Amino acid sequence: MYPTQHAAITAITALPLRRRGWNWTELSLFAAGAVLIDVDHYLSYAVREGDWSLPRAYRWHIRRVPPMDRRRPHLYLPPLLWDQYRWFHAIVPLALLALAARLWPPLRPLALGALYHRLQDYAVEVFEHRPGVPTAAPED
Repeated sequence: MYPTQHAAITAITALPLRRRGWNWTELSLFAAGAVLIDVDHYLSYAVREGDWSLPRAYRWHIRRVPPMDRRRPHLYLPPLLWDQYRWFHAIVPLALLALAARLWPPLRPLALGALYHRLQDYAVEVFEHRPGVPTAAPED
């Protein structure tokens, strides 16, 4: 999914959270976790390519997105320790954030937002053609 899609879905999700009593700080942290986790896309491009251009990083990652060609979901286990192009999307970094939120409750909305983001990604990825490594680099 793209950042604009994450932002739109998160904004819609914030409405029932607000009705459930979440304050503006909690909603802001949830939104930050749900959208800004994608900074790892940019950082992985910048470190790998030595190019800090945000527009070029965005184009590079758009070319990485495989086509949606499955009619039924193809479930897979996301990377456990390390996702080569999405450092914060693997299970362990998300689990560490959840543990930090358990130890320091003000982080809970941020951790829930990051998990919500990853679930959004997974809901789309199971319909994409991803042979081998789930997040392969684009061919130049």
